Amino acid sequence: MNDIEKYLKSRGWRVAGLQGNKARWKNPLWKNGPVWFSDEEALRTAREEDARKAREDGPVANFQPGEYRHYKGGTYTALTLVRHHDVGMPYVLYVSHDHPGKANIRPLIGTFGDEDGWSDVVGDGDAGTWLRFSFVTAGKW
Repeated sequence: MNDIEKYLKSRGWRVAGLQGNKARWKNPLWKNGPVWFSDEEALRTAREEDARKAREDGPVANFQPGEYRHYKGGTYTALTLVRHHDVGMPYVLYVSHDHPGKANIRPLIGTFGDEDGWSDVVGDGDAGTWLRFSFVTAGKW
């Protein structure tokens, strides 16, 4: 077993078939969607998942339900964390105080090219940086 196989198998990936003499891998997190990966694609994807998990560990552990203020001024009640059904990414389930009958979700952590996560830092650098949502008080429900 080579190093790539050891790395992938240690993260739950499995060989889903062969193409010629090369293994084709199945990602354990993706129940739907792309199934077959070459060694190189699987290794890149597994490393990206490891990096995402490392970024999530802090925010997931530190998240608490309650009232938050958006950096543009709105107030929101974060109810809980929920997970995406295919990839397991954490999302915040929240309600706007301006529209209390409408629940929304937002990724806890932004992704490359879509950096609008709940716990992301925003700002232009000149005026400073701040959290997209700042914790105000714990929930009272």
